[in-house]
Amino acid sequence: MAPIETKVKGGDAQVKVRNPVNSALLSVVTFGIYGIFWWYYANKELAGLGRARSNPELGDNPTMSVLALIPGGFVVIPAIITMLNTPKRIAAAQRQAGVPEAQGINAILVFVLFLFLFPVGIYLAQQELNKVWDVEAENGSGGAAGTLPAADASAAEGHPANPAVPQTPPEAR
Repeated sequence: MAPIETKVKGGDAQVKVRNPVNSALLSVVTFGIYGIFWWYYANKELAGLGRARSNPELGDNPTMSVLALIPGGFVVIPAIITMLNTPKRIAAAQRQAGVPEAQGINAILVFVLFLFLFPVGIYLAQQELNKVWDVEAENGSGGAAGTLPAADASAAEGHPANPAVPQTPPEAR
C-alpha cells in the first residue's frame, strides 16, 4: 500500500503518512540507506510544517540534518545533536498539532533508540510523525488524505461499494 500524501494546511509542503513497519524494515534491508532518505524526508516535512506555521522550532534545513548524520557521524557530536533534535522537532510538531502530551513522543527514548537500534527509532519516530500528519489530514488540509476514495464516495451517496452487487437506480428507490 502506497503512503497517503496530504498537503500541509497554509503551506506548500507535501507530507506522507508512512507505514512505520515498512520504514524500519526498509532501513534494515538496505543496510541503513533507506534510513538516510527517511531522515531527510522526515526533517523536510517537519521544516515544511514549520514554514507553514511560522515555527522555527521545527527546523529549516533537512540537508544539514543529513550531513550531521552521515559525515558528521565520523566526528560523533553532530550526529548525536541531530539524533536529539529530530525527536524534539517531532515533539514540537505534536504540541502544535494538539496531540495530548500523554500520547506524544518520548524524545529521550527515541534518541536512545536512534543511537543503539536505528531501525526501531525510525519505527517509533514515524509512528509519532503519523499522529501529526493525521491531524493535518483531519483539519481539511486537502490532498489525498482529505478526500474520499471512489468506493467510499459512492457509499457516501447511498450506493454500495461493491460493483458486483446489483444496484438499484436512485429514481427507483
